Amino acid sequence: MKSTKFSIIICVYNKENYIEKCVNSCLKQTYDNFEIIIVDDGSTDKSLKLIKKLYSNNKKIKIICKKNTGVADSRNIGITKATGDYITFLDADDWLNCEFLRFINNSILSNSEVDIVETNLKLVDDTGLILKDSMYDDMVNSIIDNKNKKIELINSTISINYYGKKFYNNRYGNCRCIGGKVYRKSLITHNNINFSSNLKIFEDGIFNLYCYNSSKKIILLNSKLYNYRQNNTSITHSNKIDTIEQVKNIIFELEKFVENRKYNNRKPIIYSSADLISYSMTRIVQKYKLRFIISGLKQYKLISENFSSYINDFLNQKKYITIRYKFIFNCLKHKKNLIPYIYFYLKTIFKKM
Repeated sequence: MKSTKFSIIICVYNKENYIEKCVNSCLKQTYDNFEIIIVDDGSTDKSLKLIKKLYSNNKKIKIICKKNTGVADSRNIGITKATGDYITFLDADDWLNCEFLRFINNSILSNSEVDIVETNLKLVDDTGLILKDSMYDDMVNSIIDNKNKKIELINSTISINYYGKKFYNNRYGNCRCIGGKVYRKSLITHNNINFSSNLKIFEDGIFNLYCYNSSKKIILLNSKLYNYRQNNTSITHSNKIDTIEQVKNIIFELEKFVENRKYNNRKPIIYSSADLISYSMTRIVQKYKLRFIISGLKQYKLISENFSSYINDFLNQKKYITIRYKFIFNCLKHKKNLIPYIYFYLKTIFKKM
């Protein structure tokens, strides 16, 4: 029987404090048929120098250097360079359990026509201390191999926080992020699936939607073999990105996916847009605080103007809307933006306490 080959794609941007632990976790795998593709996205710290020093002579490792164009481009380059039967993506500040590939390989050999294998995650802090042994307590071992189950998975992926969690709990686990998953390479290449370079956040969620839609069989495993580091310096937590523009791009991509695949249920997008709007309001507050409240309120005004139809759609839903969020979104609807601004400011303050 042919041995399954895995390609581990690691995208690096200024991760000098973490990259050695990340790569070494791959080299310590108990399953041996794999390659590591490290794509340095124009790091300005000592990441690339450290990578070359430690791994230039390792035959299992390919090192690719490029200008800084973002993680989406880096992952797309990694896919084109991969020679494995299956691809997995590993963030440079995360690491794998030594049994990760062996465990995944056993699942692939035990099931025919597997396109994706998804595992649960452990949440760790910046020092590597375990914060949560299981990020998705309700995740269940299951096989998704029919249209109805696949639509449920897709709906949950689109609307993971509101509609998704209320309706599906966490039975589909880490369906949005790419950590802890392996993908059949031909699934990606034959269907021309790639990461959208106009997205700085949620690009993995959009990628997964197209992969799920094109797959024949997906295996979900409630096994915690991927260590996900909660890192406040990641792009998701960065004040440099234009969150309003990003949210517009994400909703556009979601609408495009639903329209192209002719799904009739738009509710997941309505709830997802509410989640994304809340995210953008939180990020704006964290950026401007009370010191630059006038600038922050101008951004809130842009939110109420740009997403008015989604705000109305959300308020028209009968289920899964708390009184608190109904009040906040009504304030946005009527352009009383100071109230939600103060609410999210206080929320971020108390969260730190």
